[in-house]
Amino acid sequence: AVIEKIENEPVIETIWQLGEELAQGFNNLVTKHRLENVLSLGGKAPWKIMSVTDQSTSSRFAINTFILKKMLAEGVLINGSHNLCYEHTKEDVSSTLEAYDIVFSELTKHLSNGTLETDLGIDIIYPVFSVR
Repeated sequence: AVIEKIENEPVIETIWQLGEELAQGFNNLVTKHRLENVLSLGGKAPWKIMSVTDQSTSSRFAINTFILKKMLAEGVLINGSHNLCYEHTKEDVSSTLEAYDIVFSELTKHLSNGTLETDLGIDIIYPVFSVR
């Protein structure tokens, strides 16, 4: 059934297009909120991974935790990457970008004020595994 769907519907083209739209929107919002030195995306359009850079007022782990928490509060389940599938729609991309816009605005304020870690309200999420 999966192979038939891939052969008969624009599955590959759709996930690439949606991934490109999401990545472009993400990058535009990063620029809008002046977070170029904090956030970036890497990878191919259907599967982009968000990179977070330590800041003088907050660790990358605290920033990532903040983004995950706030995106969940906006109704978007995210794990630090964009994993597009054929069931995602343009509306999903739009709602994700709307949530990013809200979260990035708050993130910018907290980083500027140095209040992100003290106002986080939850434990910082650290990686379970690391490269030795």
